[in-house]
Amino acid sequence: MLRFNSSLLAIPAAMMLLVGVTSCRDDVDGPQDAKVEGLQTSALTVTTDPSSMPATVFNYGSRTTRATGSGFAMPDVPAQSVYENLPEYAPYAWPPVVDDAKISGDSNTGFVNNGQTIYLTGHWSINGTWNYNGKSNDECKATIYVLPGATLEFVNNGFEAAAGHITVYNYGTLKYASDNQCRLGGNLTIYSATEINQISNLNLACEFSTEGAIVCKKVLFNNEGETWVRCKIDASEEVVFDNNTLTHVGYVKAPKITVKAMPQINLIDGGYMQADELYIENVQDVSLYTDEDNCALIKAGKIRINNAGGDNLKGTFRNMNILCEHWIYGEDTEATVEGLGLNASVTLNEDVDVNFESGDSCAPVYVAPKHEDPEISLETIASIINDHSHPISATCIQFADDKAYVSWHEKGDGIHGCIEVVQNTAEGIKLLAYAEDHNTDYNHIMLDGDRLLTVGHNRKSAIVGSINLVGGSFTQGEELQFVTLKGNKVPGADDPEFYGGDGNCIVRTGDYLRVASYGGLHTLNNDLSRMEPTSGAVATPGSGKHLSVVGDKLLELNLSNREKGKSAPAELRLYSASDLTWSAPTVIASDLTITPIDGKNTIAIDPYDSNAMYVCQGFGGLRKYVGGALVAEFNNGNPANGVAIDQNYVYLANGKGLVIFKKTDLTTPVYSYMHTGLSDLDVEPSCNYVAVQGDIIYLAYGRKGVDVLRIRR
Repeated sequence: MLRFNSSLLAIPAAMMLLVGVTSCRDDVDGPQDAKVEGLQTSALTVTTDPSSMPATVFNYGSRTTRATGSGFAMPDVPAQSVYENLPEYAPYAWPPVVDDAKISGDSNTGFVNNGQTIYLTGHWSINGTWNYNGKSNDECKATIYVLPGATLEFVNNGFEAAAGHITVYNYGTLKYASDNQCRLGGNLTIYSATEINQISNLNLACEFSTEGAIVCKKVLFNNEGETWVRCKIDASEEVVFDNNTLTHVGYVKAPKITVKAMPQINLIDGGYMQADELYIENVQDVSLYTDEDNCALIKAGKIRINNAGGDNLKGTFRNMNILCEHWIYGEDTEATVEGLGLNASVTLNEDVDVNFESGDSCAPVYVAPKHEDPEISLETIASIINDHSHPISATCIQFADDKAYVSWHEKGDGIHGCIEVVQNTAEGIKLLAYAEDHNTDYNHIMLDGDRLLTVGHNRKSAIVGSINLVGGSFTQGEELQFVTLKGNKVPGADDPEFYGGDGNCIVRTGDYLRVASYGGLHTLNNDLSRMEPTSGAVATPGSGKHLSVVGDKLLELNLSNREKGKSAPAELRLYSASDLTWSAPTVIASDLTITPIDGKNTIAIDPYDSNAMYVCQGFGGLRKYVGGALVAEFNNGNPANGVAIDQNYVYLANGKGLVIFKKTDLTTPVYSYMHTGLSDLDVEPSCNYVAVQGDIIYLAYGRKGVDVLRIRR
């Protein structure tokens, strides 16, 4: 179980390394002529209306915005001197009595007059309210203090404050004429310091807060206000949270707990929910959570959800550990754990200690982890799902201030590229613009001032392109301006393979653009034209997979051959950033094995220590080199696809999720986020890219979209 710290370690955005992805399409060929081509254009369809974009953003933090302050606390019992000299109240007196009064003996059934404050020291049966002198409900407010030893009894199966508003402070006993059912509703607010235990079925349709326990057969929360139960809810049959209620509770126990409509349930102070069955209806509107500096536990024999859930489960559970082996969609569809799509702040089936303090009927609960708390924790704050009918796949993410740019390309034989502009706002993640290109696949992007550079391929060749930005976003009528890498000829050679293929990665060194492609390595001028002399283009034996640049160091990963197969040898090579002709590499590693060869194999130079370098080998795992020597590696059987570095941590896109390490230790992750379930697409999750800026992480899952997480340190 995780114990969360709400303090955040700020990371300078300018020092964050954003690494790219390689192409899934390394074997695309084009026409094999060596003609030098000039700047070309490809039309873009730009959409700036979020409702018209072929993408959907799910924001999860917005479901818990109604929580207030530190919560409910009972005021002190009124002093005897306040009420001892007040007149006795006569409920049926006419004209209605409106002055403050007391009830010290037994009183028959009566009405409370709005505007009064009643101090009850005896027994009073009440069945309604009396609106005084035609005043409005807002003007007519009454207060009842049920003092220690006194009893307030509700008749007629409950109490409905239909006129005015009544507030009850209970320090004694609330009694119900019927032991079968009681409904408390209308313009009624009840605060209680004692246990509620004399009713079988309690229907709370009013604002209700208590420091005591609620012990009943069945409890229904059916109000649209805010409820606090500092102690516990213990029902022998069922607890139902319905309507738009916000309930803060320490402990909930029942054979069945039902959550439906649009409730929010905050398990406060190390809270605990325990049931044989937890049934969640309308999962997209339900939130069970605890404050981020606390922890909570849900223990259920089974959790049943009325629909498949999809991304909505990321907003359903937050900041807790769930002990449950059986998750069921609908009536009988058993859900796989990996397909649940839980929030990153949720752990599943971790060992915990549950401490019920002896001798306390309130049974407060503290959930303590049996293992050491991790030094970092995450919360999923949003997901971006692409709604295209064709198999589009997220490939790369870059940042600029509060904006992120997400690129997509079409899987398979089709050609289709998309780029989203996303903004991180106080209200959540927001889509600003969407650009579609039906002629080009985008594999990697790079922000370069007021333009976005991209590499990929069209139906003829690998390309390098540029899209203008206005205010950090796209405008209607904008085009992709591009050159094909066919035009960047290798001197003294006419290598057909070099001209076709795919652009995999682009970086900048000084005034020049550096590109790794299927055919080799390229240096281009800032305006995308061919560098003179043409030795800026170098053919390589295998595909140029990825590049990383920090200062004067330019790191490159290159396959050693183009033989088709599941794996291939590769080299990690280091250049001076000023080596525009790629002529003097230092081989950092020559014993790498890339598996699979069409996967995402990003590399990274540590921006805080340029002697440290990281390489993702897919199923070969993650390696770290310092000063040219292998110093650490990690392989958990999932493919190491993408890596990002900040001042203290290494973030690895690791097949089905994210793994985070301290930079000083790659053997033991400090955090793992392996549950995806991002959409209803019938494809395996593939976490292939990670980008980090400050306390925000973007994870690209290929066809399954993008997760946005927040770091809590």
